[in-house]
Amino acid sequence: MKKATHICFIITDGIGLRNYLFSKLPSGIDHRFEVTVWSTLPPSAFSFWESIHQSKLNYERLELKKESRWCMFLRETSSYARLLFNSRLVNNDTIKVNWRPKKTSFSKKVFYLISECLGFLLSFNYRCILLTEGLLERSWPKSVITDYEDWILNKKVDLLFITHQRVPALLPVSLAAKNIGTCVCTAIFSWDNVPKARLNVRADQYLLWSEFMRNERTL
Repeated sequence: MKKATHICFIITDGIGLRNYLFSKLPSGIDHRFEVTVWSTLPPSAFSFWESIHQSKLNYERLELKKESRWCMFLRETSSYARLLFNSRLVNNDTIKVNWRPKKTSFSKKVFYLISECLGFLLSFNYRCILLTEGLLERSWPKSVITDYEDWILNKKVDLLFITHQRVPALLPVSLAAKNIGTCVCTAIFSWDNVPKARLNVRADQYLLWSEFMRNERTL
């Protein structure tokens, strides 16, 4: 008998829980697929779903590793650079309003001042933005990525579906999956999310919500 395809859903917040588990998606998954929910949320967050469907979820606890200050600096710098680059690309300055980091302390003000200055310089050369993002990926500790690789391999996951692309700490998870040849998939919430430069996950496949959204892409 052919092995069922193992799909792992990563759920880090209530948005992922609502958009996917409390939708028609679970009823569309048949015996050809084995499903695991890998989540930072406690098991109690899924108890209501289990009571409704009279079914037990295959739940695994996900412990996300904290992003280092250096990784945060590279991420924020490249995000700001992309934001400026994209605002020029589509000739739309309103995109810049999405840059609203919390500068609540003197150290954070200095941090973002340096990040914004460097990001401004990078924004004039797309290759420099890509190089900065590549440096970010290499700056995550190898031990962190190896731990995620081991988990994915041990569970024999075929496809990793990340329900929220804007969580910074999910970057090493997606990198780990790619290193071992596991397909990474996510969804684009809306097309205006793309130029906002906050897609922290590097996926192999990007899904869309509807035919209408797909048709928008061809316009």
